[in-house]
Amino acid sequence: MVYNKTLVLQIINAIRLLLCIPSTSGKARTGLLVFCISVVNFSFSQTAKNWEKLGDRALEDKDYLGASAYFKNALDKDSTSIEFNYKYAEAIRQCNMYVDAERFYQKVYTLDQGKDFPDALFWLAMMQTYNGKYELAQKNFTAYGKVAKDKSTFIAKKAKQEIKSCEYAGNLIKDSVAIKIEHLNESVNSPKAEFSPLLLNDSTLLFSSLRETPIGNSDKKEESIKIYKAELKGTDWQTQDLIDTSINMLNVYSANGSFSPDKKRFYFSVCSQNMVCDIYVSTYKEGRWEHARKLDDDINAKGYTTTQPMDAVVEGKEILFFVSDRPQGKGGLDIWYCNVEQDGRKYSSPKKLDAKINSIGDEVTPYYDSKSQTLFFSSNWHYGLGGFDIFKAKGGLKTFTSPDNMGFPINTSVNDFYYTADTSGTKGFLVSNRKGSYSLEGETCCNDIYSFEFPKPSKKDTLPKNPYKSLEDLNKYLPVTLYFHNDEPNPKSRDTITKLDYMTTYDDYSVMKKMYEIEYSSGLEGDKYVKAQKDIDDFFESYVDKGVDDLGFFMDLLTKELEKGRKIELGIKGYASPLAKSDYNVNLTLRRISSLMNYMSNYENGMLRPYLNHTADNGGAIFIKKIPYGEYKSDTTVSDNFNDQRNSVYSKKAALERKIEILSVSNAEHPRDTVIQKKLDETSFDFGKIKPGKKYSHDFFITNTSKADIYIKNAEPSCGCTVANWTKTAIHPNEQGKISITFDSAGKSGKQDKQIVVYIDSNPTPIVLSFTAEIKK
Repeated sequence: MVYNKTLVLQIINAIRLLLCIPSTSGKARTGLLVFCISVVNFSFSQTAKNWEKLGDRALEDKDYLGASAYFKNALDKDSTSIEFNYKYAEAIRQCNMYVDAERFYQKVYTLDQGKDFPDALFWLAMMQTYNGKYELAQKNFTAYGKVAKDKSTFIAKKAKQEIKSCEYAGNLIKDSVAIKIEHLNESVNSPKAEFSPLLLNDSTLLFSSLRETPIGNSDKKEESIKIYKAELKGTDWQTQDLIDTSINMLNVYSANGSFSPDKKRFYFSVCSQNMVCDIYVSTYKEGRWEHARKLDDDINAKGYTTTQPMDAVVEGKEILFFVSDRPQGKGGLDIWYCNVEQDGRKYSSPKKLDAKINSIGDEVTPYYDSKSQTLFFSSNWHYGLGGFDIFKAKGGLKTFTSPDNMGFPINTSVNDFYYTADTSGTKGFLVSNRKGSYSLEGETCCNDIYSFEFPKPSKKDTLPKNPYKSLEDLNKYLPVTLYFHNDEPNPKSRDTITKLDYMTTYDDYSVMKKMYEIEYSSGLEGDKYVKAQKDIDDFFESYVDKGVDDLGFFMDLLTKELEKGRKIELGIKGYASPLAKSDYNVNLTLRRISSLMNYMSNYENGMLRPYLNHTADNGGAIFIKKIPYGEYKSDTTVSDNFNDQRNSVYSKKAALERKIEILSVSNAEHPRDTVIQKKLDETSFDFGKIKPGKKYSHDFFITNTSKADIYIKNAEPSCGCTVANWTKTAIHPNEQGKISITFDSAGKSGKQDKQIVVYIDSNPTPIVLSFTAEIKK
């Protein structure tokens, strides 16, 4: 169970209101029973519209099961109402009733076709994902993406993300591993909610649960979330009494426990009735747990949830991870951390984990294994099987790799989180609402605790493999597009290399988001002001941050291929906005490519340097094919006026032009690749000093020394001032093909440096030709 208001209130309201579970007092119990009976009797006199109003009110109160009952009564009176069907689907979706929700969203979309309820198609696709129907879901996400009017909304971005995620999910299922998953018995699990397992030792498990608990020393009971202890008796877990009352406090919910490395401090969440949570800590002294104290406001941000503490040693320092929805985060819920100092008497200011981990979705339930230096967490954004999936990322706070999905059966098409393991790392627990969980309503209502056990370590590849079969398959995850601030890195320089790496430029760029919002919205009012701010927000989230996510994912796959001893060529293309002249921009794009090469050199503490230097013991190597575009086929509506920096620097259109792309991955040992590139008679030509207003031509020749025919598929000039023609027929072995270029100097002056990118069939890496000239009046 993830501790945000929606999910917790869903379960509490399900128990208290719709299912008529007795409350804490006789009076309250009677009131609830009367309410439930009166719903049945009152239904005969209520109109459909009255039921709808009651359902709307329940939705506002996040009483989703109550709302579903009201909308169901409305449907009983008018089953043809598209609006009633949609609202019923909305309510049962929030109750995790995915099968029924899919059926009703399908009905709404079939009748409405997106006219009055355009989001029905999106939610239909989401429910199909939760139900494991990935091909159907991908088709409907694609259809939704085409018709969505506002591409900047969260669900529009989510639909775009899910299109790739559905393809990824299919491969994860195929690459499943024989991991033993067992549902804990009814002494631990119940039809309500169990979560946050914490293994104290081999035979003692702490966990959180929603169940009836005594009120103080009285005989009265209340439904509350508290922390419980279970002991292993033979092969079964048996739940014991609540743990210490200094931790399970009255009138609040206590959950999500974590011990300090020395076991002398216990961190946990304390949540109010309206589900705003804070982190508390209790210290063990003189044989007892002291009264818990709330951590300071720097950690527990006022008015926001701070929850799911996890204390661990990271790179020799004690670190407290936690989850929060505070506004400085990347998405809804993000993972944050702070340093623990002076045995828990002092804490550093919190920082959020970087964009490799946190996303515009939710990241929750962090667990750090100090032995393997691996962070485990759950996310509903990164590519997965559906809902929340469990991921792992190796490294330290600043060096985490991109997350790897833990695969099936650790993950399923529904929600999976709260991963925790024993000291060996081969056994542990997770929480899921997968089919088979005890349920109050439907098959996937509520969360239970499951144990897992990996195959014996002597077997290789016990964890899921990456979902690709060959080097060429990596091209499916391209292009990887990375963005830069204007004239970065190293502004006002004609150097072609830089000492900065891309992550440094990314970090500097990210903190400029607010400045971009201010500059681009300057002078605007009303809707135009709001739209300008949304444009910038969308650019940084959907393009800048996504580029970093894609880069990390790609680097993990690339590393695995290099470890096999592969020789790999990367085609990297650089772009720049039209603010500066072409020859300057060519050098700028080369510096940007250089920053990516520096990032590769520094990746995982330099593990790729032998491949970049071609000194790896296994013979693996990286070759970089640079394609530096300066003045190129850019968006003609982008301003090139230096005095109009609102549009030429800070607009979304201008920002989208400042980028580099990893375009292609190919086998550097491919014989055709090598032959083609070595047998170009020349790759550059200088026209020398030429006159303006005239056309100049030159022919490049390519010799086919392979044993098969080759074809020139395309020749793409870098600007509209150049026209390219090429041999359209097959170039037979030992024969030549021709690429003819004609440059029109009209309107040009000074030094010129242009490129033509040539694409050959069966050769994923393009060939770059270039010419220079100096136009003199």
